[in-house]
Amino acid sequence: FPALFLTGALAGNPDLKKEDLLSEEGLRLFPEVETKCRVELSKSDSWGGLVPSKMLQENANLTPLMAELRKMHPGDLSIDVPVRIVQGLADERVSPIQTTMLLEQLISKGAQIELRVYPLMDHFGVLARDVENAKNWLKDRLK
Repeated sequence: FPALFLTGALAGNPDLKKEDLLSEEGLRLFPEVETKCRVELSKSDSWGGLVPSKMLQENANLTPLMAELRKMHPGDLSIDVPVRIVQGLADERVSPIQTTMLLEQLISKGAQIELRVYPLMDHFGVLARDVENAKNWLKDRLK
């Protein structure tokens, strides 16, 4: 979800300019972050079709961008609201090892975590399977 990460970084640091960072193709696709959902952005006719090495300008100064992205890393934040994490053990996009590392970081900072694991599901299988559970979890907290 590089487009969404970039959007967050740009919002967090007004000195960052997409024109200074994105490749020609990245600039062409960038407006889609305002009109498409995450699933649509992942499709091959959008950001999902753009090879990561072709998203940014070849000689862009990435130091300020990387600093902003580091500030957004959830494992470095103190989160005082409940967090729900869902992991498919067959997920090749977000490995269970990465999720475990994030969980440990969040718990060490006092976060309240609900973890739901789907042993046989991949990334998108989990998204499809967990919709009702996620909605119910949100409803319970927004009462």
